[in-house]
Amino acid sequence: MSSNEYPQNWRFWPVILISTFYTINSSLIMLGIPILFFQKEISIEIIGFLSASQIIAYCFSPLLFNKASNKLGRKKSVILAMAGVSSTQITYYFTLDPLVFLIARFTEGLFLGFFASNLQASISDNPLLDHSKYLSRLTLSFNSGGLIGLLFGALFLFFINDIILVFYIAPLLVITNAIIAIFFFQESTKLNSNIGIKESANIDEKSSIINNSNKSDEARYYIPVLIPIILLFGFSFAIGSANFIYPIKSEILGFEPYSAYFLSFCAISAQTLSTYRANLWSIKRLKIVSLISIILVSLIIICFGINEIYFGFIILFVIIGLLAGILYGSAIKFFMILNLTKHTSKYSSIMESLSGITFFATQITAGFIGRMNLELAFFTLSIILIGIFILNLLYVKKIRLI
Repeated sequence: MSSNEYPQNWRFWPVILISTFYTINSSLIMLGIPILFFQKEISIEIIGFLSASQIIAYCFSPLLFNKASNKLGRKKSVILAMAGVSSTQITYYFTLDPLVFLIARFTEGLFLGFFASNLQASISDNPLLDHSKYLSRLTLSFNSGGLIGLLFGALFLFFINDIILVFYIAPLLVITNAIIAIFFFQESTKLNSNIGIKESANIDEKSSIINNSNKSDEARYYIPVLIPIILLFGFSFAIGSANFIYPIKSEILGFEPYSAYFLSFCAISAQTLSTYRANLWSIKRLKIVSLISIILVSLIIICFGINEIYFGFIILFVIIGLLAGILYGSAIKFFMILNLTKHTSKYSSIMESLSGITFFATQITAGFIGRMNLELAFFTLSIILIGIFILNLLYVKKIRLI
């Protein structure tokens, strides 16, 4: 193997397709849950558990299966994830009973412990890649999938106003993913003992040429682990208020179900742009912009609780999407830097588990408070975000070159 062939031998397009198809599936189901079960007259706190059931398992499954993933390899792990999710979502064709749905979603969260962290690690496993570029493409594919799913949901429900059919269409996407993973996903190529000393030297030389000066600086940054954790909480509260509490409020206000999908489409469109840009920004810029984003999200969430005009929600969704994208893009870049500086992939698993924990905290908090007063749920999340801002302000100064 020559050094010129090394980076080109790895196929990246299956990673893009799998991440895109899964987020189409996820966005269809995620927004459909509060709408479907509110129409079934299920109480808001129970809807909160139904929405969070997948996330409850996902709080620990990426960390629980981290070592197993490393032993199985990226390909087998992704196959296991998509095959497992396919088997759980097939139950939608037989019943959408809340208890069965809860169990199926919880089991799905377990299988997902083998999924996103391995897609991310497949990038950091390849030493010759421009990690910032490939990371931005991966996050772009996740966000693009969300866009497609929400746009499809909006158009589908506009013409065929039957939310149950969404739960019959979505599983087809993860079944397709399982097929792609089996036949096309390629194991990451890592430096190992089978590579000769001369080739290793060539690879190191090639790597130094490929990795630009900005990336080299990033790899030398000290990032307190608490910083990306704080940013993930900020992102989750932003998205949770938009995608969980708002659909219920929209039903109360009498808006059509397709309108919730359209608003989330607006938010994810903005989030896709800002996440992609955040992945490419310097650490110095991210330190400042992420701080500003947290406090602005806190203010926007208050506006969600006050506003009752549909056009106003369009503006709010676009703004919160932009801010959430900056927070998520900053968090995922900081975790990637931790992987690079520590020569590990465990931070990808940590990030995914933390994503589950933060979304779980958002939905359960909003669900219980929302039962008493929906506007109070928005205000509570806003106050928590102010606390997150203060905590981030204390730790962001510790980011430095080493």
